[in-house]
Amino acid sequence: MKEPSEQSSDTPKKAKPRIPQPGQMYAVNQVAYRLQVSDSTVIRMIEAGALPAVCIRSGKRKKIFRVPEAALDAWIKSREISLTKGEQNK
Repeated sequence: MKEPSEQSSDTPKKAKPRIPQPGQMYAVNQVAYRLQVSDSTVIRMIEAGALPAVCIRSGKRKKIFRVPEAALDAWIKSREISLTKGEQNK
């Protein structure tokens, strides 16, 4: 029987998504990786209109979205917060 440490090496690890070149578009899994959230969270944000995206395919079961790099950067920048000294202590 294998030791627990040996068994974990047999399980395939989820590959890190490829980061697109500047000016390209991100797939949902790439946006999720960059924001450190799940794919379903990104899809909910897109469908709610909170995150700008382009729907490149809308089939019976699944939509395929792409998020322009500039739109993602702008969205991240719009979500930044700055705390003043008084707000940090609350």
